[in-house]
Amino acid sequence: MKPLMTQLVHETQTSFVHGRQITDNICILQEVVHSMRAKTGRFGWMTLKIDLAKAYDRIQWIFVRDTLVAAKVPQEFIELTMSCITTASMQIQWNGGLTEEFRPSRGLRQGCPLSP
Repeated sequence: MKPLMTQLVHETQTSFVHGRQITDNICILQEVVHSMRAKTGRFGWMTLKIDLAKAYDRIQWIFVRDTLVAAKVPQEFIELTMSCITTASMQIQWNGGLTEEFRPSRGLRQGCPLSP
């Protein structure tokens, strides 16, 4: 999948893609702030930072599937990927013991090879 990432992921997404660095966004932000400070006129300027906390926990599986289909990923790879995502099971350690095993209905496990 790595060779496809530069084609599938928009150029503004700088992390998790070979040859791109998240620090590139810091440089761009510094340039934007510098330009904003230099602007004069009637209208104010604003920047907005959004933190997608717990994004991995909230990803809908159908979104993953639809994205792979839209990217024209081979069906066999889509099925393998979806199998890895949807067959995960979990247990919670609670008061020194483990709960019964259960399956989540959405999300990607961080640290999973399918996660960036």
